[in-house]
Amino acid sequence: MPPGDVAVAFSGGVDSSYAAYLLKEAGWNVLAVTFVFHKGQEEAVSRAKKIATLLGVNHKVINLKKRFDELVVKPFVQEYLHSRTPNPCVRCNPLLKWNTLHSEFEGMHIATGHYARVRKSEGRFLLLRGRDRRKEQSYFLYRLTQSQLERTVFPLGEVTKSKVIREAERIFGNIFDSYHGSQDSCFLLGRGLEQVLKKYLAPGDVVDTSGKVVGKHNGAALFTIGQRRGFGSFGEPRYVVRIDTKSNRVYIGNEDELYKRRFSIVDTNWFPYEHPVENFQAVCKIRYLHPGAEAVVSRSGSKYIVNFSEPQKAITPGQSAVFYDGDKVIGGGIIDRVLE
Repeated sequence: MPPGDVAVAFSGGVDSSYAAYLLKEAGWNVLAVTFVFHKGQEEAVSRAKKIATLLGVNHKVINLKKRFDELVVKPFVQEYLHSRTPNPCVRCNPLLKWNTLHSEFEGMHIATGHYARVRKSEGRFLLLRGRDRRKEQSYFLYRLTQSQLERTVFPLGEVTKSKVIREAERIFGNIFDSYHGSQDSCFLLGRGLEQVLKKYLAPGDVVDTSGKVVGKHNGAALFTIGQRRGFGSFGEPRYVVRIDTKSNRVYIGNEDELYKRRFSIVDTNWFPYEHPVENFQAVCKIRYLHPGAEAVVSRSGSKYIVNFSEPQKAITPGQSAVFYDGDKVIGGGIIDRVLE
């Protein structure tokens, strides 16, 4: 892709800073764009301005607090209140970051510091894993549309995280010494999930899979499938195997009860085609750090059914299932229900 004008999502972190550097070195006309999603970003914005000055590129700050609350925070809370465990980054990337760059800077390419790649094949834009398999981030990007991918550049798609860190230190010195990266859902701001959801919480029962009440909890929405912490008084490990926020009950069981084969997905997005026309086999990841496992995907009305070859641990409604053919991302969707 020949160099041109490019708007870079620019948090002031290591990855976006080095991505902007690579683009500038390659001859692109770089505009660094920093989004303000919530309070407490003053230090990050200040660092981003400083780095943009060091790079000699223009810098723009866009306030997205209101849209972030409407499109990311409120749906995040509602998902938890409906017994689901959401991934806010999956929503934020296409709905806020890409949509804003796409609409605000027409005629410009879009770039981010994600470890992923994009390629055109047979008239479609495909998303591929980043070369650094330990850090690649295609899982978080599977909801990008064709029009968004068409204008997207991933400068870090071919490099490793370790190289980025080494080069960033060489180029920017110690400016990142106090930077720790994003460790959690960014809008939690260290508050913890309980503080975010506290006005919706009420004590309820912890129940085993036979229906016997074995304890109490402070709010069913605070739990996620596979969680073990907090159940150490039973003599042997117990895990959350089901959550029912309607009855405010949390069900616990043995580890083997977490393993399931089949589940349904909704709200899908596909890259090689608009929709799969027949069943297909792929490697499926059910969370970012899941290694992936072989599965068959088939259509059932408005949903798709995923059937793993081998049972997988803690398939969690609200999380994303993303399908791969080698390095190529086929597409994905939101896990709706686990099927017995």
